[in-house]
Amino acid sequence: MPPTTTTASPFVEIDAEALRERRQLRGETQASLADKAGLTENFIWLLESGGRRSVKPPAFARLCDALGLRESQRATLRKRASRTA
Repeated sequence: MPPTTTTASPFVEIDAEALRERRQLRGETQASLADKAGLTENFIWLLESGGRRSVKPPAFARLCDALGLRESQRATLRKRASRTA
């Protein structure tokens, strides 16, 4: 049997609730965040509502920049794997 290789996903899963909380803490609307991040308001709405769960790394970086997140804070927007006991 040939060895299996694991490749990293080309997408970053977003925590919808964390995104919405960060946006609101900064006093941003979905439209203003979208404008700052170079995305559409609909795209932000989809992320926050769970209609879209992941983004490509460049879009993730733009979201983080628009929210003023430092490198050490960016993990707060990533979806954490749920643990089942």
